[in-house]
Amino acid sequence: MWRDLPGARDDALDVGFRIKERHAIEKLNLFVPARITFNDIEDLSGHLKNDRTLSAVFNETLEVDDFDDNVFAAVNTYNKKVAFHVISIVKTTDICFKYLDDGEGTIIQFRKSLFEKMKHVGDYYIRFRIVLAGPLKDLFVTSFSQEDKFFVSAFYTTDIIEFRLNERRSFPTSLLKSAGQMKWLDLSSVYFILIRDFKAELIRAHTDFHKMRRLENNLWSDYVSSLSKDPPAQMMLYHWRVKKTSERIDDFIALASFRTIKHSLLDYVLGIFLLGMAGNAAEAFLASLITMIADPQATDLKNVGPDWSHLIALFVCIFGATVIFFRSALKKFYWGTVNRDSH
Repeated sequence: MWRDLPGARDDALDVGFRIKERHAIEKLNLFVPARITFNDIEDLSGHLKNDRTLSAVFNETLEVDDFDDNVFAAVNTYNKKVAFHVISIVKTTDICFKYLDDGEGTIIQFRKSLFEKMKHVGDYYIRFRIVLAGPLKDLFVTSFSQEDKFFVSAFYTTDIIEFRLNERRSFPTSLLKSAGQMKWLDLSSVYFILIRDFKAELIRAHTDFHKMRRLENNLWSDYVSSLSKDPPAQMMLYHWRVKKTSERIDDFIALASFRTIKHSLLDYVLGIFLLGMAGNAAEAFLASLITMIADPQATDLKNVGPDWSHLIALFVCIFGATVIFFRSALKKFYWGTVNRDSH
């Protein structure tokens, strides 16, 4: 999962399956708790047709060999043996979407046509990207900001990033009803890798990760080129994994909490300015109102009556402060409305 990628508007979740028993699969279903369309999916096989990128993704010394438009072999550089085959995904023929009736998610179905293209002996690998744009940006992230951020020049933002696989208790009701009829994959291993800006401080994680290291920005520029033209500099990689032992892997969860310092000098200055204006407007209005009450017999109401312009200014200041303070909530409300309308 890519987050905070320099120069990128959107985050992304890259998903890969290494398939050992391809003949045992006619179709593969992946549930995502959001509405997914073709515009959100990108096939990544083209990015892997590069020796350096291929080796970086799999942390092995590999090279591309014996390829055509749909498939190529990933070959070990030293012994020249085929490690696996990478196959491309044609979105119009290999994928379809099924939307749950209650609107709680999408089943991405990989059709039989994809597996029929797997004609070579050996393992196969598919890899695709879900672009987390708009309402999908917070699909795996819950963010909290410091409550008094309006009155400070810098504040903390806390992100909780959570990824779940096959955790049945989190299934929507409509999906849970058919869980007994599903055929679950026999998983030999699960890897979850989170890559984000090194300025985000890891506070806690639900379990120890396998490794943590700094991302080599010179190896990944081509791989993330569809997200950003800037190299992924100053990024940290956090790696969780689980491997099959004597028991099968029923589910998997990765959860981590990060804290980031954000500077809001402009909001701070505007907040102090609006607060000062609101105080002056309130004081002037109350003074004119008290004068009118204290001297009800006054004939010059223009001079002793309440100055309504001050009251209007007070409401304008309150409205401006509300917009600044709650703009992140308003943004989420907007995207939520857009998402509901798209259904």
